[in-house]
This record gives sequence, structure tokens and C-alpha cells, in this order.
Amino acid sequence: MATFPLPPTHPPAGGRTSPTQPVEDEWLFGRYRLEPRKRRLHAGERTTDLDGRACAVLLCLLRHADQVVPRATLIGEAWPEVDTVFDSAVSKVMRRLRTALGDHSGHVLQTVYGEGYRLALPAVLLPCGPAGDGHAAAAPQPQPGAAPPPASTEPRQSGPLSPPVAWLPWAIATLATLAAISLAWLLLSSAGTA
Repeated sequence: MATFPLPPTHPPAGGRTSPTQPVEDEWLFGRYRLEPRKRRLHAGERTTDLDGRACAVLLCLLRHADQVVPRATLIGEAWPEVDTVFDSAVSKVMRRLRTALGDHSGHVLQTVYGEGYRLALPAVLLPCGPAGDGHAAAAPQPQPGAAPPPASTEPRQSGPLSPPVAWLPWAIATLATLAAISLAWLLLSSAGTA
């Protein structure tokens, strides 16, 4: 097993982010929403409480969405108080995250052998509200490597956020089907009158 020594300059954090890495309000990625302050992951209707390590690893992957993140970078952010971390510790956290995401095949959290891990979804950070109440106060700010924010940037006034545009593929498929049926009907009706 490989180990990754870390410089002893990292202050103890007990699974929390360091002062140079503030805890973000909420992240949206695909059909998922992460509340780092509560260490809570929402996947559709299912909610999972994450442990501190898993949350720190997921935050690191979200900050570098769609990029390969080396194990050493993940270890530096999720195990800042530990001098030596085994490969198996990182692998166990990745398994817990994949289980929480329902990503047993590794399509969302991809392993790039010999390089690290990659979150294969664009991620959008919703900034904290003015009182730190957990609601977005302004338009979502995309992170480097993240997709542009959705068209509507107004924050919701009440209730939890639904999975971002989870219904959009179904709506597009329904509209495309209706358009195809209408076009076929028009073609058949015009061929019947000719």
C-alpha cells in the first residue's frame, strides 16, 4: 500500500476545513445538492448525512469539478492533521461517497488510475445569504471548470431546493415526442388530401 506523507505544517482540524478554506453554503451538481455546514447530501428525495472526511473529499472534488484531482490533494484537504494516510483510507471514503450518491458504477465519481479522482458533473456554488441563513443571496457563482449557472438566478423564498432541473430531460423528451407526432400527423393528413 502506498502512503502519502504530508508536511507537518497543517494545523489539526478534526475533519473541518481550515481557516483558509471557508465552508461554503450549498453546492449543486447534477441532481445532487450538498450542504457542507450540515454535512448533508441530497440525492433526489434521499438525504444522507456525511462524515467529516467524506464531506471534505466531496468539497475538494466540487471545487475542481470536471478535473482530475490527485490523491495527495484530497488527502491534504480531508486529512490535514494526519502525517501519513494510506491509499485504503482514501478508497474507503470514495466508496462511502459513491454509496451516498447512488453511484455504484463510478460514473459520477470517476477513478482515473494512476492520477486521482474526478467528479464528472459540473458544479455550481450558491453563495451564503446575508445572514448566513443557508439561502442564496445572489446569482450562483460558477467555480473554475464548472458549468454556467441556470437561467433563473432568483433564490427560492421557502422550502428546500429541488434537484436542479431534474425534470428538464423528461420535459424535453415529452416536447420532442409531441412535435414528432404533430409533424407525422401533418404529413399524413397532407398526403391524404393530395
